[in-house]
Amino acid sequence: MAMLLLMLQPAICQPTISKNCISGEPINMGDIGKEKFDFNEKGNLSPGVANWLSFNVKEPVRFFVMVSEDVIDSYSYADFGMIVYDEKMDIVTITDSDNVLLDLAPGAYYLRLDARPYQVVNYTLIASNNFEVEPNDGISEANDIGNISQPIIFGGSFKPAGDTDFIKITLPEGKGGMLSVKCADVNMVLYGYNESLKYFAPQVTGGSYLSAFVDPGTYYVRVDSSYTTINYTLNISLAEANCEDEPNDDFAQALDLGTLVSAAALTKDACIKTADDKDYFAFTVPEEMGVTVKTITDGDTVLYLYDADEKELDYNDDYDGRASRIDKELKAGKYYAMVKAYSSGGLSYKISINQTE
Repeated sequence: MAMLLLMLQPAICQPTISKNCISGEPINMGDIGKEKFDFNEKGNLSPGVANWLSFNVKEPVRFFVMVSEDVIDSYSYADFGMIVYDEKMDIVTITDSDNVLLDLAPGAYYLRLDARPYQVVNYTLIASNNFEVEPNDGISEANDIGNISQPIIFGGSFKPAGDTDFIKITLPEGKGGMLSVKCADVNMVLYGYNESLKYFAPQVTGGSYLSAFVDPGTYYVRVDSSYTTINYTLNISLAEANCEDEPNDDFAQALDLGTLVSAAALTKDACIKTADDKDYFAFTVPEEMGVTVKTITDGDTVLYLYDADEKELDYNDDYDGRASRIDKELKAGKYYAMVKAYSSGGLSYKISINQTE
């Protein structure tokens, strides 16, 4: 196993080769049955430490448990692992994956979560019995998962081969932002209502990761797979986003960030909403100096630098991870920076312009 399973302080059992002991008071996930169940818990793990959760199954049930790292360091990923025990502390299942599908009989259970991080890891753990119900092969038959107020997971399967599933998502008033849907080994399409066409039309396509900036309203996600028959788990979340004022899609519409001074950087939070979205920013250099223009983001950006005559001076794709950076000696004058996505849209970033240190 990739996980190093650590022996904890004995508390309610005597450890053996096949048993482990709970340390501290477990986090109570509540009762799980046929009624809709969604549990969301944020926590942290330090190297060598495990967290415990408890739950009670009221009737035979199938549900998912999924854990994800809140902030991912591109140089260090946390390897999560989970063990589920019954009330006698016998192991029910063990995995070194970040998700597990459980089919459990009535009774009390415990879940042990640990990781192999190189530093403290903040995580979100989600448990849900939210599964597809057939038929859901089109928009009119889509499974309604309701409002997205917190991260949720939704499970299903492609049976028979060639099956396509649709789910309906609603964002209430004031709840727009970046919608993210993650799932391995699937293809996804996001549909939104097109006012000019007067029907729901595709807005964004994606493979294992789909993201888009969305306004309050109703949306549909189409899911299929190139594989014959597989089970899948969608991880769905909505994050607030601070975007710049649009339009700023060309030189004439460029947002003016002001004059660069040595004491402070010019910065602006912004968003690339679609694959063809381009953000233009203007700034002034008061005297000859070295200037650094960069994006700060987890997304994949491409950065261009232009002079006052709109002549390209430099560009950069990946400098720090997938973020971009240009270091350039500039004379006094007006300049433009343009940011776009490398491929698909649906990313947020901060542009920062400062005198090169």
